[in-house]
Amino acid sequence: LRGTLGDSFQELMRSSDNELLLWILFIGGVASKSSADRQYFVQGLGYLCRARQFQSRVDFGEAVDKVGPGLQSFSEQSAEIWTEMSLL
Repeated sequence: LRGTLGDSFQELMRSSDNELLLWILFIGGVASKSSADRQYFVQGLGYLCRARQFQSRVDFGEAVDKVGPGLQSFSEQSAEIWTEMSLL
């Protein structure tokens, strides 16, 4: 994703399904092995959350759970990433 699009999150949002993009960026952030990769995905999520006007961690967590596979809640991971987004 990063190799193809760089940091052009605005362009990515115009050409992608926002629900799918939310899931890809979220899972990318959770699964990242390096801090640079995690920061990339968290920045993308921050951009997407501002565009979708999420006002709180709860809004973000509910959106992630809605697009996830429904097998579990991702509330713990959502809270961690929401905190990281607020620091950027």
